[in-house]
Amino acid sequence: MDLLTTALLVGAIGILVAYFWLHRPNPKCPPSPSGAWPIVGHLLQLTADPRVKFAKFREQCGDVYSLYLGSTRVVVFNGLDVAKEVLVKQGDDFMDRAVNYVDIASDSVNKGLASSNGPAWKEHRLFTMTVLKNFGLGKNMLAEKVQEEVNYFMELLESFQGKPKDVDSLTTTAVSNIMCSIIVGRRFDYDDQQFAQILELIRYNLSKLKGTALLNYFPWLRFLPGDLFYCKIITKNFREFFDIFARYYIQENEQVVGEPGNYIAAYLQEINKKVQAGEKTYLDKSNLLRCIFDLFVAGTETTATTLGWFFLYMVNYPRVQDKVFEEISEVVGQDRAPNTQDRSKLVYTTATIMEVQRLASLLPFSGARVVRRDVQIAGYLIPQDSHVLINFDTVLHDKALWGDDADQFRPERFIASDGSLYTPDAWIPFAIGKRNCLGDSMAKLELYIFVSNIIQRFQILPPDSKRVPPLKGCLQITHVPSPYEVRFVSRTSRL
Repeated sequence: MDLLTTALLVGAIGILVAYFWLHRPNPKCPPSPSGAWPIVGHLLQLTADPRVKFAKFREQCGDVYSLYLGSTRVVVFNGLDVAKEVLVKQGDDFMDRAVNYVDIASDSVNKGLASSNGPAWKEHRLFTMTVLKNFGLGKNMLAEKVQEEVNYFMELLESFQGKPKDVDSLTTTAVSNIMCSIIVGRRFDYDDQQFAQILELIRYNLSKLKGTALLNYFPWLRFLPGDLFYCKIITKNFREFFDIFARYYIQENEQVVGEPGNYIAAYLQEINKKVQAGEKTYLDKSNLLRCIFDLFVAGTETTATTLGWFFLYMVNYPRVQDKVFEEISEVVGQDRAPNTQDRSKLVYTTATIMEVQRLASLLPFSGARVVRRDVQIAGYLIPQDSHVLINFDTVLHDKALWGDDADQFRPERFIASDGSLYTPDAWIPFAIGKRNCLGDSMAKLELYIFVSNIIQRFQILPPDSKRVPPLKGCLQITHVPSPYEVRFVSRTSRL
């Protein structure tokens, strides 16, 4: 055996010994599923949609278990009780987001709303909540903006004259326009090509971001030739969004004086205010770039995707759609559009939206977080620097919480015996804790106005009686429905 072969053999043995030493079982830590490989850990067991495998891991190990992705321990928490313990009772220990490759590539580490931690996150979240309230969050002025956009959207649906159509991109544009009215102070036409380009950049990134997860645990993979993990195109798209959209509107609002008319102007004025007062602040233009992106995506993706699932469920459950329409007809009639004052009376309509959110489970897993010190959860030691995932699927779909029909579409589960709306603790589509969805009340309002107005005016039908689109989806960053077509048939044309 020559010297080089000996050296390689010794090195390989050393790596294996080090791996098994570092990953030796610790009875104080959460158990690990069997089948981990040296170097890659449990990675090879995770398929394109890991939810089935995660369910098996839970059966094998319980509500708290450890996975190894490369050398990183990832602790997965399952079930409502454990989720509350992690995100609410001990939420301060699980606040920080783990740095990922995309943050590094887009120069967004500890910036904006989604990727920042500590004082930077607290300042940005408080400021953003204040601005959203000032611009009508929870007030009639926001409802008026949503209603205006819904009217534009329904005009477009009317123009299709009941023909089969995939309305996914149009729904995304409609919902995005509502957030754009807050971020930049304007909406965009549905045929605006530059805006369509921006939306396509974001849609592409969201569809491919899951592929970059490997780079979080094996960063050396980015040096492989080509663009196997889409990191180069994703980075390019980030820069284009910043250059074409974000920087343009920052520059447009730099000289605004007086009452700010949008989020960007308010942010720039807040920077100047704190600088002039000599106050320490994390607000600056580089953080503003990422805040614009975070708000744009968060204010668009989940609501638009929920509407996509809603349309799909309605063609698969026409009796539920009929009951929603009957309630709207009884409470509102046909002479005016449903408004926020009708919301408390449209119980079945709201329950149907909630059931869509539950079953669709748009965000099955929390974003990866990192624990900064040793923490005890459910009798286990969670070592410092462990990454953490919360499996929300195990809350929203758990038969122990929802009954034996948890996998069935039944809006009535959200209606109490006295006919009022019932919201169980296990209904957490917007997550829980201090880092829950910033705009959950805005999303609820948007969904209510879109759904009630569309169902009042249109019957949602499959392309034909023999082609009912299946209730199938794919897991990207969110759980999105597979592409499908439906018909929006004007109810007045059927009279």
